[in-house]
This record gives sequence, C-alpha cells and structure tokens, in this order.
Amino acid sequence: MAPIIHSIKPSFAGGEASPSLYSRVDIARYSIMAKRLRNFFCHASGGASNRPGFYYTATAKYDGKECTLFPFEYSSLQNYILEAGDYYVRFYTNDAQLAKTTADAWVTATDYVLGDFVQVGATVYYCLLPHTSGVFAADLAAGDWVAQTIYEVPTPYSEIEIAYINYTQSADVLYFAHPRFAPRTLSRYGATDWRLELYDFQDGPFMLQNTDTGKTLSANAVSGVGIILTAVGFTFQEAAGASHVGSLWQLMHNIEGQSVSIYHDHGTSAGIKCGGTWRIISHGTWTGSFVVEKSTDGGATWTNLRTFTGASDINFNTYGTEDMSDDALPFLVRIRIVSCTAGTMGLDLTTDAFVQKGIAKITAVAAGGATATADVKREIGIAGTATIDWSEGSWSDYRGWPSTVEFHPQDRLMWANTMTEPQTSWMTKTGNYVSFARSEPLVDSDGITVNLPSRRVNGINGLVPLTKLLALTSSNEWGIGVADDILSPNTIRQEIYGYNGSHGLRPVVIGNRAIYVQAMGQVIRDLGYEDASMSYTGGELSVMSDHLFRGYTIKDMTYQQNPDRLVWCVRSDGKLLSMTYMREQEVLAWTWHDANQSGALEWATATSYAVGNWVTHSGIIYKCNTAHTSGNFTDDILKWTVTDIAAQFESCASIPRVTYDQLWVVIKRGTARYIERQVPRLESTEPEDQIYMDSAYTYDGAAASVITVPSHLNTRTVAILADGNVMPQQMVTGNQITLTAEYSKVHVGIPYLPELETLNIEESTGTGTLQGRKLKVSQVTLRVLNSRGGWIGPDFTNMHEIKDTNRTLYGVAVELMSADIKENLGAGYTDGGRICLQQRDPLPITVLAIMPVFTVGGTTAI
Repeated sequence: MAPIIHSIKPSFAGGEASPSLYSRVDIARYSIMAKRLRNFFCHASGGASNRPGFYYTATAKYDGKECTLFPFEYSSLQNYILEAGDYYVRFYTNDAQLAKTTADAWVTATDYVLGDFVQVGATVYYCLLPHTSGVFAADLAAGDWVAQTIYEVPTPYSEIEIAYINYTQSADVLYFAHPRFAPRTLSRYGATDWRLELYDFQDGPFMLQNTDTGKTLSANAVSGVGIILTAVGFTFQEAAGASHVGSLWQLMHNIEGQSVSIYHDHGTSAGIKCGGTWRIISHGTWTGSFVVEKSTDGGATWTNLRTFTGASDINFNTYGTEDMSDDALPFLVRIRIVSCTAGTMGLDLTTDAFVQKGIAKITAVAAGGATATADVKREIGIAGTATIDWSEGSWSDYRGWPSTVEFHPQDRLMWANTMTEPQTSWMTKTGNYVSFARSEPLVDSDGITVNLPSRRVNGINGLVPLTKLLALTSSNEWGIGVADDILSPNTIRQEIYGYNGSHGLRPVVIGNRAIYVQAMGQVIRDLGYEDASMSYTGGELSVMSDHLFRGYTIKDMTYQQNPDRLVWCVRSDGKLLSMTYMREQEVLAWTWHDANQSGALEWATATSYAVGNWVTHSGIIYKCNTAHTSGNFTDDILKWTVTDIAAQFESCASIPRVTYDQLWVVIKRGTARYIERQVPRLESTEPEDQIYMDSAYTYDGAAASVITVPSHLNTRTVAILADGNVMPQQMVTGNQITLTAEYSKVHVGIPYLPELETLNIEESTGTGTLQGRKLKVSQVTLRVLNSRGGWIGPDFTNMHEIKDTNRTLYGVAVELMSADIKENLGAGYTDGGRICLQQRDPLPITVLAIMPVFTVGGTTAI
C-alpha cells in the first residue's frame, strides 16, 4: 500500500512561476511559487490574497480617447490624482472629482479664453473658444460656452502626445517635460485654481559658443523689448513648428575698463560699468569720509560697498572684487562724498575690463531669417556692434525641448535630452529652479551642463534621484554627481553602471533603489548602491515570471508602498501586473490581474466549455448557455449569450492617504474609460464592508429592496453583496437592481475571478523525485486569514465550494474566519497533484498555506 504523505506549501512569496521553471525543483524558490496567481497578490510575509475591488469615481472626459493618470502630492493630508487626456487635465481628491460649483459672473465686452469659468444665474459655464463676449445667449449658441461644473485646465497635449509627458514635483508645482513642447508648470493656487504656464527658464542653458569667424550677431539696442537682432553668415529659423521663436541668445562683448574722478569737498560721481573688480585712489590732504557704492538696477538704488575715512593723515589705493555669481552683472559703481571738513578730496574710481554677456529672447523671425525681433533679458554690452562670441540657446522649437525632468538630490532642477542634444542634461542653480546662470570664475551654486561621454548617441529617457542622480538611456545607465560631496560645476562626474538600457517609462523609487523598465519594454530591473561592492548594481526582477512580459510591453508603472509594497505595471494588452518587492527580505513576487466580468478569458478553439463559463471574443464578453467543445466561434454563437464588453487597464497611479497608499486606475470598457480607486483591503473585517468587485457603487441608507445604481453599470451583469450576504448576480435594468428582501448596505459592481493554482508537488520521499509520477491528493488543509468562501478542486473544471464553518445564526451574514479548513479534494491520480482555488464571490480570501495529504502512484503514461 502506498504511503500517505503530508506536505505543506508554506508561502507564495515567489509569485507566479514562468513555465520554464516548472521542473526547477532544485531551486529553493520552487517551494514558494505558484503556477497561477490571477487577481491575487502576495504579501511579504508569504500569504496570497485576492485583490480588493475598485470604486467607480468618474467617467473620463472622452469616449474613444485614451487618458493617463498623474499623482500630485500637495501635503500629507491633501493629495490629488490628475486625469490628463486630449488637451485637458481634470482633478480628483478625497475620493471625488473636483467641481467648480460657483464662478465669477459673466461680463459683456470681456476677453475670455479657453478654460475660463463664468456663472450665469445658477449655471456654471466653461469656455470652449477664445472670444470677446457680446450677448451671452448668442455666444452660447455659437459654441463659445458649455454648461460644466467639472473643473479642468486646458493643455497643449493631444491624446497621442500624453504618453510622452515626463514630470516631477516640488511643493505645489508640477514640472512637465515633453520633446515637442516648451516646458510647462502646473501650479496649485487654490482648490479650484490650477494654472498651466510656460516654464520661465532664465540665463540659459546655451549651446557651445560660436567659433566660426564668418558668423556674427548684433543687437540694435542694449535693453528694452522689440529690439532687432541681426545675423550674418547664418539665418534664424522661421518655419512653423521648427522656428527660433522663444529661443534665448547670448551675445558677449569685451567692455573696456572705465573711470570717473571727482575733486570736491562734497558731491557724487557718475556711475560706471563694473564687471567685478573696481579700484579707488584718493589724493590730497583732507579730513572726512567717502563711500564706494553699487547699483544693480541701472542707478535707481544704491548700496554701500566700502567706507573710507581720513583725518589729514591718509590716502587710499585699493580695490574690491564683487561676487561674480550675481545674476545682475554687470553693475554700476560710483563715489559719494559723505563729508569733508577740511581740504579737498581727489578721488579716482576705475573698473577693470570685462566680458559682458547679454541675453535676448526672440519673439518673432523676419522673412528670410536675417533678422529677428527680441526682448532683452539681460543687458547687452554694445549696441550695433557685431560679435563672433555668441551662443544659441539649447532649447527651442528648432533645437528641440527637454523630454525628461527631475530634481537632483542637492536641490537643483534637472532637464535632459533634446532632439539636438539627446545626451545632455542641464541643472539649474542651487535652490533656484529657473536660472541656469554661470559665473566667471565658476562658483559651486552655478548652473551645470553635463554631456554623457557615450560612444553611442542614445537620449536620456529617465532620471532617478538617489545618492547620485541616475541617468538612464536606451542603451546604458549612468550616475551623475559626486557621492558625499557638494555638487558643483567643478566637481561633476559621470560614471557608467551598466549596459541594459531603459525603455523610457518613468522609473519608481523604492528605498534606495530605482525600479525601471529595460529597453524594449519587456524586462523589469532594479539599480541601487550596494555597500558590499561599493558601487551601483542591480538585476533583472522579472526573470522568474518572464512569461508575464514576453510578447508585451509595459506602458505605465507606479508604486503603492503601504500596506503591501506593491509595484503595479500596466501591460500593453490591458492586464495589470503586481510585484511584491521587499529586497531586504528577499521577497519578489509577480502576479497578474484583469477586470473582465467573472474573469472571462479569450475564447479558444478545441476547448471544452461548460454552462456558465465566460469568454471574451472581439472585445465582447459571452457566457456559455450550452455545454460544447468549441469549433468555429461563428458556428458556436448560439451557444453563447452576450453579457458585457471586455475590460482593459490603461493607466495607474498611487497617492498617499492617511493610513495607506491609494491605487487609482483607468479601466477601459468598450470605448468608455472609467477613473476608479482601489478599495482599502480589510479596512474593516465586518462582512458588510467587503468590496471585491470593480466599478463598484455602495448604497448605504434606509432598508430597501430596489436599489438605484449609477448609469455606468446599466445593462451590465453585476455582483451584489447585501448586508454582508452574497446575492445572485443579475443584470442592471433601468439603472436598478431588485433584491428579494430589504437591505441597508448594498455593494454593486462588476465581478472578477481570482484564481490560484499550485505547482506540482515535490517532496523528499527517499524514492527519488515526484515529478512525472501520478499523485492522488485526498485531503487539503487550507490555512486562511480573514477569509470567507472560495472554491477548491484538482483543476478549474472540477471544483466544489469550500464549506462555511463559522455560521452562528441563519439570516445573519457569515463572519470572516482565520482557521485551518480541511477539504476533501475528490481527486483521483493526476499528474503533479496540483490544487486549484477560485473566489467566485465578492469576498476576501487570504491563503497562508496549503497542506495536501497525498499518495504516490506510478509514472505518467507515455
């Protein structure tokens, strides 16, 4: 008689195993992996739980157009999710969409622009077209306004261009980078006062200085707006979409030393230009005092640089050098006699020669491109004098705009990768997020430009702020900065860390490590500093579950730290992947999730279908009404009933709440996109508080048997949990469901199917491996935590419901239980002795361990 063997599956902390690992019983990880983990996620402690559902929050603005989600963390108590779509951004906070319920009254003869809100009577309107108001009824009929209380801000980004937005945040400002658009800031001025504005970059950045003596640049004035720049040997670009309008130009002129003298017992000299160093000489015999003063605003105001005092006993011959990092250089200096009680002062003030760097911003380019109109941003040295010493700004429609942005750990804003300079990054001055000014000589706080010295020209597509700032390109990974030292233009250093490359998706940071998508979009990696090797190292995180990535790409990613340390990834086919990541405990577990009604999978030919099975075909969900083996779907169509439309995840983002991080997603059903937020799992253990359904709605009020639900659920087959009791699924008709009794707390939503399947059993029996042998699992003990319900079997076709052992009173909802549940599996001898679990009800289940009791039969027949 075959011996009875007791085994245990103690953990699922390895996640879902790739098929290539099904025979790797020689590795320790085999014992903590599963064959299938669908709509389950793994805890760092080892258990596996079905994912909680998603509450419906709003429908995205447009049917048939994609949108994406951005997090905005304003404070520890107030955070936002941004819905960015086709030329708009909408806002969510405190589980609701922002609305503008009041606005300024509409006024005639007023210039209104896209995005303005006005109120006429009790109705709030949103401006669709710029116009000067006349008669409101006429303007409304002309399509200038639409009645709308949903708060939104217009943007220049179309549906296609949203995918290329890169962003970072500081306090209440979000910085946007996009390769086709000038950088912008989205700032929060109030709850319903958000403004998208052009990023006001100053003092650069600039490309390398011109060295061609045949190319000169001149300005017809040293200050003011509307001045004329004249190019010789080259032309300004005027082509629409690729012009020099908006670009900065730096003109350098050599300014000779200047001097001024006074011989008086009182008075003030004229101001002279100074580029840093001034010199003062006094003559004669006198008693009194004088000062050298400085002005940085053209002589409007003056400050004291140094005071000189004498009593018929001294003269001065000295100098001073002012801080060259002052963005207002050059400045003016002058002499002012404070008092002279005896004699006459002879005072000579001189300044050293210097190079004046003027900056102008082009506002228009003349036909042919020989001249351009510009506004002076920093005074130009000499009017009308051409110079070969000029530099073109690095950013413009012609040169391209930075496509990546991030904050450096040492308080600099860093931009990178334009069309012309893809491997270049630019850092602002320390603590000044708009200025790229550089001094002569350089000082530590100056702006910094870094070019990666790679032999292959691959643009920087990711920046990660760690101890050093990591720069990711499509072919390699770099570190920029100096560890444990002040970052400055004189200490900047680049180091190569690897040659894996990045796909360009915005990385997430977990502790001191970056998680990013490798080039080609099918591999997830990490990178961080290792004390043992004293270098930045990392590895592939998806290798043990690579079947979840092969043939797909990752299109969005976010990190939900609390409570379960989950990285969420949206796959190109609309599946949602989760990775439990706790490196210090060697926990790495991938699982996958879908949002199809009752877990419908893609229809397949030559497959046995039973009554009640669900499939998707051409974006539609069907339920089987006649058992059959599939042949051609068109021929089998009468054996199926249309129930819903297939669902896809399209975007994800996470924001902190008070006690947990909240995951938000965009779910596409048909052409509509729903903005949904994940329900906190087991925030309460009361049966009536469990929500394990998507697009969910909760009725919480007086007891009723007819429940009205939101229109997004109309005509859909829904799961129902009424006062903690599972109700039969039904189709919503006329926005209502009808129950057999009255209930006061009812959750309604689209059901999904969590499934768990173990790998083949492997135990040391003294007779060799169990692989390839027939096993009969007679009994299974499930160790569960805060769970209720579930189905179990040797495969997903032959299953039975797990018995309730916790009912105390009929008519009262069964409580969640934490216990060991013994179930007879009812299986004969099968290959591998696998155990399958499903949770068909909208209730929680957490499996801590599976303990099968089995006997070993012969080998698998050939």
